[in-house]
Amino acid sequence: MNKRPLTLMLTVTALLYCLLSYLENGWPADYWAWRKQLVILAGVQLMTVMSISMLLAVRPRWLEQALGGLDKLYALHKRLGIAAGVLLGVHWLIELSPKLVMAMEWAAPRMKRAKGASDPIMSLARDMGEWAAWVVLGLVILALLRAVPYGFWRKLHKLFGPLYLMGAFHGVMLFPKALWMTPLGWLLGGLMAVGSVCALWSLFGLTGKARRVTGTVTRVTPLPGQQLEVICRVANSWPGHIAGQFALVSFDNREGAHPFTIASANRKHGDHAELRFIIKALGDYTSELATNLKVGDPVDVEGPYGRFDFRRGG
Repeated sequence: MNKRPLTLMLTVTALLYCLLSYLENGWPADYWAWRKQLVILAGVQLMTVMSISMLLAVRPRWLEQALGGLDKLYALHKRLGIAAGVLLGVHWLIELSPKLVMAMEWAAPRMKRAKGASDPIMSLARDMGEWAAWVVLGLVILALLRAVPYGFWRKLHKLFGPLYLMGAFHGVMLFPKALWMTPLGWLLGGLMAVGSVCALWSLFGLTGKARRVTGTVTRVTPLPGQQLEVICRVANSWPGHIAGQFALVSFDNREGAHPFTIASANRKHGDHAELRFIIKALGDYTSELATNLKVGDPVDVEGPYGRFDFRRGG
């Protein structure tokens, strides 16, 4: 797996678009031509990184293995989110740049052509793109500033699914028709199709469902150092795990799942499996588990995830 996938995808899309644009339109002659090409290029790169980000958000097993574990997958997901915020800002700043350029007299005014009635679908696509852009920028800023509690952010984060679909509609309607039948069009169309499927997959709550088992808490034991031993009995459909892996564990549906290292070997006993977790009090949620968690409480366990194997290096 390429060690700089973000750099690679931005470079590939930029080179493809620049080559195809040059072959189609030649070298931009003035500010207005440059503005049009740069708006489209930023939009293409934005939808590329957002589509890959949506794919990573559904935690596909094959990608987790290729990237070296869920931690590395989510690190890339975060970088893609930051890149999306930057590209979104660039896309709209270039789109809104004529007011500044005209005020500074850096370019000649554009000759306006007579237009017929506006296409309502195209107008809707433009409006949806603008609405989605401002909300996505706000969410990216909130994520980087960590300005809201995790429980509330987890609910806000679900907005990225419908926002992506709005952006995909904007992109499909406004991408130059001549470029759809080119390698860039095929690539972008495929990425947006995958991203849209992943957005719907997430919206319907299917992410990780195939790797999730239910069970009950069978033992809760406080340990020194503000640690808590939790032993869970889960369904025999648990696939097993290796040393160094973790699971996404949910003791409370309102709080959602948290990642905890599995501190036991595979233990299967006929119709069930047993998992042991050692949880350290590092925040509000984990600090309250010792008081709130009781034997017999239900638990959802998703996984196993992670590739913490020292033999791989890194």
